[in-house]
Amino acid sequence: MKKLKVLFLLFAAALCSPIQAQDMFDESLRELEKLNNITYDYVASFLEYPSNHENTIKVFRGLQDLSKFYDEQYNKRFELLSRFDNYKTREYVNQIEKSKYLIDALDEIVGCVAGYIRAGVQSQVFDQMLKPLLDKFGWNCKIIPVECQDIVFFEYSKDGFKMLLAYNTRPAPGGFEADLSGKYNDNQVDCYTYFKAFRETNTFCSLVVRGGKYRLVEYKDDKETKYHNLTKASSKRIN
Repeated sequence: MKKLKVLFLLFAAALCSPIQAQDMFDESLRELEKLNNITYDYVASFLEYPSNHENTIKVFRGLQDLSKFYDEQYNKRFELLSRFDNYKTREYVNQIEKSKYLIDALDEIVGCVAGYIRAGVQSQVFDQMLKPLLDKFGWNCKIIPVECQDIVFFEYSKDGFKMLLAYNTRPAPGGFEADLSGKYNDNQVDCYTYFKAFRETNTFCSLVVRGGKYRLVEYKDDKETKYHNLTKASSKRIN
């Protein structure tokens, strides 16, 4: 209902006089703040109780619902600014962007926990939006000391939850040129661990990590209890 109210106020603002439109935008900002608070509550719920698988699924579903609204508004930001370019509309767009990026960053984790394949999150979005919150909520972070071309492995943990992220240090190409050439600085990454039962080191995960992105390799919570200790990794540039 709050999402519908925000959209109604924006639509009404387009039909009103300038003074009335500003009043509508004031109300839109107040309603958007309520949505942003709901978004943050979902994010905080996961960051505080990451090992609770059932809770993570609830967070994922809630953020998926909110993401549709933020994506829609984000895609209309230029149209909105072209019609009402003032500090209030810029603040509205700024709040939309922040919440969208935060959801995108966390979705790389909760989406995978929910059983979906994710392509990774841009390092700038992760580092600026999610990492400060991980620190705030008392998560531990360490770099796994394995040599791997272009790839750095980070392990984050809190309580009984662990996750391994692979970060591709190659720059993230973007825009028309990347789309035209199809080159995104992708690396094929193979992760290895020592299997005691077979007394040998073998792969437990293979994935493609795009340039300038973090990608979840594996996680552990109260449902998914199997977790491999990374002992070796290899990486090959695909493009």
